[in-house]
Amino acid sequence: GNIYQTLTWRDATMETISPPQDRLEPGTKIRAITKHPDYRQIFMFSAITWNRHLIHYNQQQARKEGHRDVVIQRALLGNYLAQCISGWIGGHGTLSRLEWKVRQSAFAGDELVCRGNVMERTMEKDKAVVICALEIRNQHDDVVVTATAQVRLHDAGSVGSTGR
Repeated sequence: GNIYQTLTWRDATMETISPPQDRLEPGTKIRAITKHPDYRQIFMFSAITWNRHLIHYNQQQARKEGHRDVVIQRALLGNYLAQCISGWIGGHGTLSRLEWKVRQSAFAGDELVCRGNVMERTMEKDKAVVICALEIRNQHDDVVVTATAQVRLHDAGSVGSTGR
């Protein structure tokens, strides 16, 4: 498959985990999260998404197709990005758009760090909107995924307001 395919996930409301930093201005860092996907998680994700491609759960087939191990699904990588941004913004906003591009494959046993920063802050219909750049890097510090996310803040006068 084409690992450079861009995937889009829109209009997702995520569980509140914790509040963001006081100000959401360009350059504000997004709290990083670290993931350690294992064979079981990758297999289960294939099962619940009906992904039958053998490289996602059969090590022998993955190696036969030129991979070093079982390959983590693009959608699971996108899920990690959504967890990163929604955990950071918490109940102060809603992830309204997430687009990502896989730059290289990630594998079972990899350590994946999801992180990013605020690129832009705008207003739409009296609500603040924050555009963020995200990435996932592996244990070798190689970029696995690049992404952009759009977050709509629930109250333009609350967290991250430029008016304070």
